[in-house]
Amino acid sequence: MDNKRKLIISVKLAPVISWLLFPLHATAVQVSENVHAHILAAASYQAVQAGNDDDPDGTAVPVQVGLEWKLDDNNRLYTRLGFARGDGVNLSSPFNINSWGADLESDVTNINGTSRNYLLTAWYRYTFFSDDDQHFDLAAGLIDGTDYLDRNILSNNEYTQFMNAMLVNAPNVFIPSYNPGIALIWGKGAFSTRFAYMNLNENNDGNEGHYAAMEIDYSVHNHLGPGMYRVTLAHTDKSYFDTSGNGMTSRRAMVFSFDQQVASGVGIFTRFGMQDDTAFIDYESILSGGVQIRGIRWKRPRDTVGIGMGTLQGGNSGIKRSRVFESYYRFALNRNFDATLDAQYMSDVYQDASDDVSGWVLGVRGLAHF
Repeated sequence: MDNKRKLIISVKLAPVISWLLFPLHATAVQVSENVHAHILAAASYQAVQAGNDDDPDGTAVPVQVGLEWKLDDNNRLYTRLGFARGDGVNLSSPFNINSWGADLESDVTNINGTSRNYLLTAWYRYTFFSDDDQHFDLAAGLIDGTDYLDRNILSNNEYTQFMNAMLVNAPNVFIPSYNPGIALIWGKGAFSTRFAYMNLNENNDGNEGHYAAMEIDYSVHNHLGPGMYRVTLAHTDKSYFDTSGNGMTSRRAMVFSFDQQVASGVGIFTRFGMQDDTAFIDYESILSGGVQIRGIRWKRPRDTVGIGMGTLQGGNSGIKRSRVFESYYRFALNRNFDATLDAQYMSDVYQDASDDVSGWVLGVRGLAHF
């Protein structure tokens, strides 16, 4: 590697290294008796190695600030702001799936085509009742669908778990974020249900539309340990172009998401599901899964190791298949700061074989959260 490239990489790594060398020692910020602030600051560097002379590399630094006001036991207000500098390699990578599923610079500006910047969520939540066996809540405002749908304890957090978007949520199951809408959350015993409705200012086809989805959960605690089994059903109105290009159609999808402890400090997960193909879609079905191992097995209880892989089968846009294999080691320096080493092998296969691409994305991620 020549000196010029070494210098460029050193400069791009600077924000990541600053997080690694100077961890924050802080706790959740109590602004007042009833107001709390939640702050997340991350930094990553990723480099693509797909065998090309112009393989990209880049950094990204997202910061999110949440404020929660507890008005009383039944009424709560919450807002979350997101800021970011850089898009890492998400916009320059040759791969179709983002290698980091975080909200980066292009995601927090002109959100959903509304000219709104940085304001991600802002909602009011009312608790109708809550006791040891049953609860029922309503939230209304700007909501994030991923807070309520396609959840998974082991594969759902792009800041502390897998980075690749295929292992954070199911890309074939469209889950909008940061739109006006309502969410209902009901639970009784081992069962719970979450319903979300959103008005979309701009969907993937650039049209206004409506979206509704429901997640049904069942929790277990068997001889292996705790587990969660979920199914998400999603539906839109006829605001998408159909495959003829002359009419409009809706989109429908279903995905299952399971996580289960199988031994002390060891959990496994899987996702599988599909959507219909009456609209133009990149992917029809997903199958992913993996394992997470907590550091209690080597006397580092806050550390985690994750190994996951996934396959997306193509829809009708020219992509036949996308695959990812990802492994990470998350090293917790304290309860507020950690660093992650991450390696991804990605491949895209197209109807036109000349467009096929495969290779590695290697990265490091730092996180401060309090």
